[in-house]
Amino acid sequence: MTGRMQGRVALVTGSTSGIGRAVAERFAREGASVVVTGRRIHLGEEVADSILGAGGECMYVQADLEDLDAAAHLVAATVDRFGRLDSLVNNAGAPDAARDQDGPLERTDPEFWDMMYRSSLRSAFAVTKNALPHLRASGHGRLLFVSSVQATRGIGWDVYSAMKSAMVGLTRSMAVSHAPDGITANCLCVGTVVVERTDDFWASDAGQRLWRRTGLTRIGKPEDIAHACVYLCSDEAEYVTGSVMYVDGGMHAWMGFRSPPGERPLSEGQR
Repeated sequence: MTGRMQGRVALVTGSTSGIGRAVAERFAREGASVVVTGRRIHLGEEVADSILGAGGECMYVQADLEDLDAAAHLVAATVDRFGRLDSLVNNAGAPDAARDQDGPLERTDPEFWDMMYRSSLRSAFAVTKNALPHLRASGHGRLLFVSSVQATRGIGWDVYSAMKSAMVGLTRSMAVSHAPDGITANCLCVGTVVVERTDDFWASDAGQRLWRRTGLTRIGKPEDIAHACVYLCSDEAEYVTGSVMYVDGGMHAWMGFRSPPGERPLSEGQR
């Protein structure tokens, strides 16, 4: 590693598994002190132990970010332990099972809409609101929202798309309003990424066929997103703010075409 985040303190929400875990572990390898957080205590402690065992600086704080008080406590605990906060990665989202309930707005229960709002958009609002004074005090605050390619391309998950689209708009507005504070705000629109809950599907024939119809390279890994997060939270991205970066294997470039390129088999290097 290059030490691109040496001496920085980073808070990564939703970091007990999947993309968030990969981001937290990569940040620690780059020299940052990292706060891991999520609902599941056993997973959070496992991630923290892994980072500490590799020689990194880390703390796990259990938090259900649907609770506004928990968001305030999370930021306070970060600053109490490490004395500052330089980077916030808003990666937390709805529970995995929630996506199975998504679909056309006409069939959406108001309770489901509210749950998706609380667990994704409102949780990002709450953590960010509490973090802003500390990001401002750092002199080089980095604010990062993890959204989805579905923020700008629809597949019929109306509620999920609405929440992720809002993150794009929030990013751009905050880039403007907090530029005088030395804070950059950027957004990642993520494509298909293999995480624990989706590993079996994307390894199946059905998953491979679907990927060949939506992506141009290989299926994504959590580490692919972590690479982009390191860049946007490092000094190298000082000139980058208000941007929406697609880390999606080309999904945004061609989604929506009726006839995608041929059913080509994936090469070994693309798998």
